[in-house]
Amino acid sequence: MALSMDEQRILDEIERRLADDDPRLAARLTAFGPTGLASTLRSRRGRILASFVGLVTLAVISMAAYVIFSISMRHPPKPHPGATSSQQKATAAAQQQAARKKDQYSCSQIGGQWSGGGCRTFLGP
Repeated sequence: MALSMDEQRILDEIERRLADDDPRLAARLTAFGPTGLASTLRSRRGRILASFVGLVTLAVISMAAYVIFSISMRHPPKPHPGATSSQQKATAAAQQQAARKKDQYSCSQIGGQWSGGGCRTFLGP
């Protein structure tokens, strides 16, 4: 609860007189003053600063989570645990051969000629 201006003035004068009369006791009593963080958060400026720091911290954590999540989703699927590298190479070669045959068939359908990995079409008379 806040003190009125008169009460605060009277309290300040009592503290000043105590410090004049017994400086050693006054030094001991100042050790029981308000803590730094608690008194800082009681002020408007302290609350605004604490809110800003909290928002920045939340933004940094959110951005880090987004980056980590997006990177983890870009990894290719893991191979089947029972497949060996030679089996994987054979499968990839078979897939490439099937794609090449499909391209050759498509080339012949449009009236082109397949040569050396590409389709040549002849336009003209």
